[in-house]
Amino acid sequence: MKIEEEIGLSFGRLTTIIYFENGEPIKIIDREENYKWREDQSGWDYTELNQVFQAHIYIFDWEMDNNQTVKKGERNLSEGTCAIFEYEPLIELGRELVQK
Repeated sequence: MKIEEEIGLSFGRLTTIIYFENGEPIKIIDREENYKWREDQSGWDYTELNQVFQAHIYIFDWEMDNNQTVKKGERNLSEGTCAIFEYEPLIELGRELVQK
């Protein structure tokens, strides 16, 4: 099972995807996409989203905090460290959905 959270913002889009197996998270994908700032400084160019950051977090043992993170790019306009605790609210929601 997987759950996906997508947040649209004025500067782009933040996406988190969590994959579950037997009610436990096994993989998290965290992505930031940005719109380009116009060269004439008049605002965002909403015609194209560009992926600037993506992290794949592989969870081997949730309880023992055994995981590996592979990052590509850098966050531009969002915060986050890809620490597992940042995803706990979404993981808990996923667990509740699995139990229903």
